[in-house]
Amino acid sequence: AAMPLAMALSFPAFAGEWQEDMNGWKYQNDDGSYCRNGWYWLDGDHDGWAQCYYFGNTGYAMTDYGRADGYEIDKNGAWSVNGVTQVKSVPTDVEENDPEAMEVYEEAQQLNETLKSENIDVNYRITTSYLDETLDMTMDMNIKMRETEDGNIEFLCDGTSNTLGTEVPIEMFYTGGNMYVDTMGIKYKQPMSLEDAAKQATQLDMNLGTDVIKGLRMYQNGDTKKLAYSINEDKINEVIQAITDATAETYATLGVGMDMKVNEANGEMTINKDGYYENMTIFMDVVMNITDMETSEVDVMNYKIDMNMDCKNPGKEVLFELPSTDGFEELNLLDLTGEEQE
Repeated sequence: AAMPLAMALSFPAFAGEWQEDMNGWKYQNDDGSYCRNGWYWLDGDHDGWAQCYYFGNTGYAMTDYGRADGYEIDKNGAWSVNGVTQVKSVPTDVEENDPEAMEVYEEAQQLNETLKSENIDVNYRITTSYLDETLDMTMDMNIKMRETEDGNIEFLCDGTSNTLGTEVPIEMFYTGGNMYVDTMGIKYKQPMSLEDAAKQATQLDMNLGTDVIKGLRMYQNGDTKKLAYSINEDKINEVIQAITDATAETYATLGVGMDMKVNEANGEMTINKDGYYENMTIFMDVVMNITDMETSEVDVMNYKIDMNMDCKNPGKEVLFELPSTDGFEELNLLDLTGEEQE
């Protein structure tokens, strides 16, 4: 049986070292304690990748029976599914990028960029914390995109967002020089250039340039490669600072100052046997400070953002039909005075 995902992710990851005696293998944590009575993610060789092991009440790892606690294990006792050892990345102090991993990373990016059509599931999970309150927001979308014979693009985006238990369906698609949006029965269309539509279609792209990643490492199991990395917070914060500086005057008219900083950011990528990436995840921990310019009081908000993208059968042609364009009203943009924008 496959271990339930929520259960697997909930097991802690520990640093320490393996110890062997006449009775088998034990794992001593950095604080001197030993793993016992449960599953533990362990990075015993300190390479930034942990495997999951089950320990009995005597503190010895179950390694010799092919199964532990009802789940499949490999010859070393690590949790596996259908013969594939399961791994997850853990924090590492290494900042240098592994050259072999970098080559695989760059080749996968280049290969996916050649796709003429794509079918992608994108999931966002955002937890906002302010004072003693938290607010969870989720967004689950499916995006299908293709390049037409005349060099244009068409895409269909369908999904839902959920805040405070309220689910809002969203459908949007692009064809014939217009962006069409249908949310809760409100339908509108907006003329949009091919360039702007391409930006809309790829705004959920989680590709990162090689200049902003560090500690890139690779784990290969059979034909599948897993990459993990940290995101250079200094470089990301430079970009964020430039954005906040550019908007500072606008916020000043509202009587507030704002600054934002990324505390932590990391990601993973799974590369299939054909060299395409088929899954990407990114986690970011962001803090925002909003200062009342009159009282100097500061409100602090924290955002924890989990993003997951699954590329379905990359390299295979994606076929889909666009919805009817009937019933969509042209969108008129109004400024704050109620006058139509040019």
